[in-house]
Amino acid sequence: EGDDTLQDVLHWLGGTSGTVFLEKLCVSRQWSLMDTNRHGKVPIDCQANCRKTLQHLGFWPSGRLELRPSTPEWIEGSSGNIEMGASRGLGSAPSETLSV
Repeated sequence: EGDDTLQDVLHWLGGTSGTVFLEKLCVSRQWSLMDTNRHGKVPIDCQANCRKTLQHLGFWPSGRLELRPSTPEWIEGSSGNIEMGASRGLGSAPSETLSV
């Protein structure tokens, strides 16, 4: 649902695969959750975006996520100039458009 958050997805995946999943994805960053709908399969910063809704991040009503090993740059904490929501979802709309 659109009001579900990325944290809801992470908890569901952690419940399915165990706590090692969350540790390698969110703490050590050995694994990356990738947005495959964006060009270049952009890694998602799960800690920074965990409270954002799937709709805000552009993953609702459809989204494609993939789990892969992280690059050394991602493990070190470098995310470059990637900003979630910059191309899709409510995060891409100017704030004046969202105000009522």
